[in-house]
Amino acid sequence: EVPVFDGNAVLGRRHNGRSRAAEREELLAAMDRSGIGKALVHTPYAVTYDTKVGNSHVLELIGDEKRLVAQFVVNFTGDLIEPFARTVKQARIRSLRAFPKTHLYPLTVWVMEDWIDWMVGEGVGLWVSINEVDARDLHDVAKRHPKLNVVLTDVHYAHHAVLQPLVRTLPNLHIDLSRYDVPNAVEGLVARIGPERLLYGSAYPELDPLPYLFYLHRCGFGRDVLQAICHDNLARLLERST
Repeated sequence: EVPVFDGNAVLGRRHNGRSRAAEREELLAAMDRSGIGKALVHTPYAVTYDTKVGNSHVLELIGDEKRLVAQFVVNFTGDLIEPFARTVKQARIRSLRAFPKTHLYPLTVWVMEDWIDWMVGEGVGLWVSINEVDARDLHDVAKRHPKLNVVLTDVHYAHHAVLQPLVRTLPNLHIDLSRYDVPNAVEGLVARIGPERLLYGSAYPELDPLPYLFYLHRCGFGRDVLQAICHDNLARLLERST
């Protein structure tokens, strides 16, 4: 057994249906069933309605629960950087999640260069789904800003071919494994780049956390590698902004 810090979970109601993690207690119960100690969470309200209102709402949902760590959603073209930065500092937020395709802009340097300077200066990491970004744009941003830590989420078998050159050429790119269900692929990544840039994520409530944790515990990894993937790598990324 190793401690588990989930790097990809959702808390709060959806605009288009019931969620199994609409309330804090529901998410905590799922974490308890799966042996997850802590989780990094954002709310869909900040994606589909308004970032300011939604980010405030996720703080309300978390309340004083120490097992849940808030992640703010950012709209790089819709949000104003100065008030956003003040709110991030006040709330001690350590990572942002962007939805470029949903918010109708490209993830490019000319869109977000001022934001990148601020994020690098504060040590704030960027989470983005591979379904929300052109891999070429992602490569250009991360290559030009090697001190920006980027976590690529929702990677699965359809992205296996493009993932290999991305991780090879971008040492600041980290991979959320929540949907990476290619046979023996995690073992291959560990052999190729080491475990330090791989993060466990559940994608809860869309996915059940248990099957992927079951898989990771049966990859033949030593305890140090398993704990790095399931806990330490995420904890280290978030500590860089404190």
